[in-house]
Amino acid sequence: MIALVDIGGTKLAAAAAVDGELKNVRRVPTQRDNPVGALTQLIDSVLEAGQPEAIGISVPGPFDRD
Repeated sequence: MIALVDIGGTKLAAAAAVDGELKNVRRVPTQRDNPVGALTQLIDSVLEAGQPEAIGISVPGPFDRD
């Protein structure tokens, strides 16, 4: 199982990838007062008490094509 996480300015999204299939896709608004707690709860909810082999994280940032 792989935990997939997308951290955005307005939403947090997470899912579990199991044998190439997405499971337990969830989205919640980004909480500015406790973002780490919200992210932890979101990840726990998609993993259903399992341990991931890996975690993939997408975060916003500057991008320079050159």
